Amino acid sequence: MKKVLSFAAVAAVSIFAATQVFAQAATQDIDVKATVGKYCKIGGEANPAKLTKTIPIDAATNDVDTTAIDFAVGSVVCNTATDITTSSAQGSVKGPANTNTSFANKIDYVATAKLGTAGSTIDTATPANSAAGATTGAYSGDLAVKIAPVANAKPLVGGSYLDTLTVTLTPKP
Repeated sequence: MKKVLSFAAVAAVSIFAATQVFAQAATQDIDVKATVGKYCKIGGEANPAKLTKTIPIDAATNDVDTTAIDFAVGSVVCNTATDITTSSAQGSVKGPANTNTSFANKIDYVATAKLGTAGSTIDTATPANSAAGATTGAYSGDLAVKIAPVANAKPLVGGSYLDTLTVTLTPKP
C-alpha cells in the first residue's frame, strides 16, 4: 500500500508540475527621437536690424581719423559649429564719383568680427589679406566687431560715403 500511496503522490506532483504555467516576459524597445535644426541668431533674430557706424573725419583737415571703432553687435547663439565671414558690398567706403586723380573717393578699412576666439577679417585695401573663420562647436556670447579705417594718401572728395559691412554666421552642415 505504501507503494501505491507513493506512486499516487508522485503522480499528483507530476500532474501539478505539468499543468503549472511559467510567466514569460516580453520587451519592446522604443526610440524616442527629435530633430533640432541648426541655427544662429544675433540678438534673438536671424536677420537683425541694420546698424550704422560712422568713420570720423577730422573737421579741420578732412582727414580720416584712423581710430578703430570697436563695438559689440549683440548676443549670439549658434547651436552648432559655425563659419563666420565678413564681406564688403562696395569693396570700401565709396564716395561721390571723381575724375580728378589728385583726390580720392574711397576710404579703405580693416574689419574684424569675432565670436570668442573664432574670427573673420576683411581688408578692403588688399582683399587677398581677408580671411574667414569658424567656431569649433556651439557658441553663445557676444559678436564683437572692430572697424579700423585706413588713412588716405590723397585728400577726399567732399560728399557722402557709404559701404555695407556684412558679417555672416553660417551653421556647418
